Amino acid sequence: MAALRYTQRYFRSAHHLSESERHALARTLRAMEDADVFPGEGDAQTLLPPSQPVWRRRVGDSDRYLYFVVADDGAAVVVAVGGLL
Repeated sequence: MAALRYTQRYFRSAHHLSESERHALARTLRAMEDADVFPGEGDAQTLLPPSQPVWRRRVGDSDRYLYFVVADDGAAVVVAVGGLL
């Protein structure tokens, strides 16, 4: 199982999701916890403003993405959730 760590920015951004988006986010996070390595299949690199390189993963079928970085120890640090930037 992979380790996930969460930033304050993530909690602030997740607070604004609808109930259905929060359920999709929970499924996405469980899938990440079950993963062996990051980034996974379907993850793509992008930049969060102003210039933070991150990976993004689609949250269910919504137009939301989960943004994360991979720490040196292999854990995923969940940075934020939001629309495509």
